[in-house]
Amino acid sequence: MMSVYVQLFKTVNNWLSKIMESHIINIIVYFVDRISWNLLKKPAVFTRDVQLECKISTEFPCCNEFTRKWSRGKNYDLIVMNGVSLNTAKYKENLNISTNTSILTIYKFSEYDVNIPYECSYGFDSASHILELTEDNFEYHPEEMLPYNLISVGQQVLLNITLMKVYPAPICTALDGVIDVTNNLFVQNDEHGLFLRSNIQFNYTINYVCHTTVEILCRIGQTKFAIVNGSGPCIKGISGFTVRLAVTVMVTVCSMIIVLNIGVLLWKKCRQSVNSNKHESSKSDDSNLQSGKNDNTNDIQQSESVEMQDRIIVHSQEGFNMEPVVVHDVQQYEPLLQLIAKNENIETVVHEKSPTKKKTK
Repeated sequence: MMSVYVQLFKTVNNWLSKIMESHIINIIVYFVDRISWNLLKKPAVFTRDVQLECKISTEFPCCNEFTRKWSRGKNYDLIVMNGVSLNTAKYKENLNISTNTSILTIYKFSEYDVNIPYECSYGFDSASHILELTEDNFEYHPEEMLPYNLISVGQQVLLNITLMKVYPAPICTALDGVIDVTNNLFVQNDEHGLFLRSNIQFNYTINYVCHTTVEILCRIGQTKFAIVNGSGPCIKGISGFTVRLAVTVMVTVCSMIIVLNIGVLLWKKCRQSVNSNKHESSKSDDSNLQSGKNDNTNDIQQSESVEMQDRIIVHSQEGFNMEPVVVHDVQQYEPLLQLIAKNENIETVVHEKSPTKKKTK
């Protein structure tokens, strides 16, 4: 008989336990659904404005019938009540009656605003939990001026920069045009308070003169950054192939210049030689012509001198009625006199020999 009562008691107890458990769950769900808050936009970015959205259940007459409050920190310090901010430079509430929402704006979100509880309350209902720093919720972008320029030393392209504060850890890739050269990229991350300090090194050897296609991209959370832009500098050093090509071109050009100069010199030499021969020939002809003129003049002078002497002798002998000692045949000089007269443009007069008078005894 006792066993029957015990069994009945156990059955009723289990039934009541299930009913109570079900009601407790429903009560918890009912109150949880009445008010809640979350991060409005993800990921939120440090140093920018961050917003928390509090949703009030539609079962409440919204939204000015009861007191609205936003609190923060372990002590739940009041920051906004019914739209009135206790620090207008840091906090502001925006109320949307149509959607039963209260939005808290936190200006210039910093590391002191994260990993602490926030509470939204309306009347006697409230929702409180920690705004936790996670990779899905938050990003801290580099404060350095990006992108950087590559440094070139000979055939090496170098990069060594440190991002002082980032979150989460950067995931970086390096490209040379369409070629993945990430194996030349080294990223080291160290903890720096809540965030990370990231050192990025890049050491890449190229084999051509001008380099304009290297890109280094890093993804921080969901945001991509160009650490190095796609317009790198021209390399100061050049490769061995380029050196050989440059030397070959220089030697070829120099050889062509030397051959051209030698050709010009030979051509000038030939011209000088031809001009010299022409000049000497002209001088020789002039000398011969002058010599011929001098010979003709000497012949004429000698002929005239002989003729004058003959005339003197003839006249002197005629004066003394004497026979000339030397008798010259005038006719034998006639051709010479004609030549002289022709050269001197004078008329030729042949003097006939007067008959010799015989002496009378």
